[in-house]
Amino acid sequence: NRAFSRSRRGRDATEAFANAIAQYARAVESAPLRADLWMGRGGMLINLAFHQQEHGDSGEAALAEAEGDLGRALERNPGFTSAWYHRGVARTLRAREIEARGESAAALFGEAVGDFEQVVKANPKHPDAGNWLQGARTRATSPLRPRWEALLVIGDAHADVGRWSAARSRYEEALRLLAEAGPAVAAGRDAAALDRWVRATHYSLACILAWACEGRDGSEHEARPVSPAESADLRGPAKEHLRTALAMGGADLAQVA
Repeated sequence: NRAFSRSRRGRDATEAFANAIAQYARAVESAPLRADLWMGRGGMLINLAFHQQEHGDSGEAALAEAEGDLGRALERNPGFTSAWYHRGVARTLRAREIEARGESAAALFGEAVGDFEQVVKANPKHPDAGNWLQGARTRATSPLRPRWEALLVIGDAHADVGRWSAARSRYEEALRLLAEAGPAVAAGRDAAALDRWVRATHYSLACILAWACEGRDGSEHEARPVSPAESADLRGPAKEHLRTALAMGGADLAQVA
C-alpha cells in the first residue's frame, strides 16, 4: 500500500491515505451491500488516524468517520466480528482523545464496551478484545481523569507499539500540565503522588527516546527508519530525562538504568 510505504519512510502519507480511502468509496458506491468494503474503508481510516497522530493531529475526525463505515458494515453483516472489534477500537481511541481535552467520554467508552462484548461473545479466545473491553469498561464507569493522566494513557498506547514520536508529544504535553498542576488540582492526589507521576513520565520519555535511537519509529506495519543524525540528536534528551528521573529518587530506576 502506497500510504503505508510513505509512512514508513517518514513522509507525509495523508494524500496517499486519501487516495486509498477514495478507492474504497468508489467500491462501496458500486457495491453498497458488501460489508467487507465498508470494513476495509473503516480500517483504512483508523490507520489514517494513527498516521495523523504521528504528525501532531488527534485523528478524531478520521476515527469518527471510521465508526460510521464500520457501523454500515455491521448493518449489512451483524455477525462481522472484525467490524465489531475495529469499531470498538475506533470508539476507544476517539474517547481517549476527548478525555485528553478535559471532556467526559463515558458514553462513548460505554458504546465501545458494547462492541467488544460482541467480539468476546463470538470469540472468547480473541487475542486482544478482552483487554480492550476491560479498559473501556473501566473508563465508562469511572470519574473523569485529569488531562495529564489521559495524555499519559495515550502516550503509553503509542509507546507499546513503537510509535515513539507520537508518544513523545503526549508525554511532553503531560509533563507541561503536571508542572502547572498543584496537588489539589491533580484529582486530590498529594504532592508525593504527583512527584511519582512526573518521575515516571521522565523515565517513560527516556525509554522511548532510547528505543528510537535503535533506528525505528512506528508499529510493525508502518515503521519508518530513524536516521543516524536523528538518532544522535535524541540521545541527549534521553539521557537528560533519565537523569531527571533518577534525581527524583528511586533505586528501582537506577537498577534499570
